[in-house]
Amino acid sequence: MIIIAIGCSLFCVTLITNVNRNKPRVVFCNVGQGDGIYIRTPNGSDIIIDAGPNQRIVDCMARHMPFFDTDIEMVIITHHDHDHDGGLPFIQARYRVKKLLDNTSLKTGDRITAEDLTLTVLYPDHIVKTNTSNNNGVILLLQSKHTNVLFLADVDVSFSEPAIKTYGIYPTIHILKVSPHGSRYGTSTSLLQYLRPTRAIISAGKNNQYGHPHPETLQKLSNLGITVIEINKTGDYEYML
Repeated sequence: MIIIAIGCSLFCVTLITNVNRNKPRVVFCNVGQGDGIYIRTPNGSDIIIDAGPNQRIVDCMARHMPFFDTDIEMVIITHHDHDHDGGLPFIQARYRVKKLLDNTSLKTGDRITAEDLTLTVLYPDHIVKTNTSNNNGVILLLQSKHTNVLFLADVDVSFSEPAIKTYGIYPTIHILKVSPHGSRYGTSTSLLQYLRPTRAIISAGKNNQYGHPHPETLQKLSNLGITVIEINKTGDYEYML
């Protein structure tokens, strides 16, 4: 009887946990110095935006994806620097990736939809060519019924700000993925005032060699009353969509 009771208890815990993992949400994974984002859509699809530098993206997915789910409907690599695509082989070794997109296959205005969730590409247009892979990265706007999330990839503000203002973003941004990793070159006060984000996510490695996040960037965010989440301190950050 004791064995049966314990078995039932474990089953119930697993079932409840799996139900929670099916809820639509965005998870900013603690992958160190890099970006790795997991999205669970309302219709139960799994989307990855960037794969971090190593296997830590897979560890994050294991913590947040439903048990026994081995399919990833889509992986988007915003640009091919190692801190954004280094974990891709680990994902492909463990999961079946149905569609892989990157900054060579996406252009401004492209949209990816899943029920009431939409991912819109705001940058780059294929006409735009810069001398760094960062600035050829993909900026994505995620819109759900209640939440708007802007992923700036690693694009410098001199490119991202005019692109975003030209495209025109009118909804309040609830979450801003700061570019790049809290560098002083990724954020301006005027862009923050335009976007009016509630929370700012910074994904940077602990004690990284670049000094990210830069004090100047943190001060800009603080001056506008924006809540800053540094995921190397908080761990994976999950937000329900």
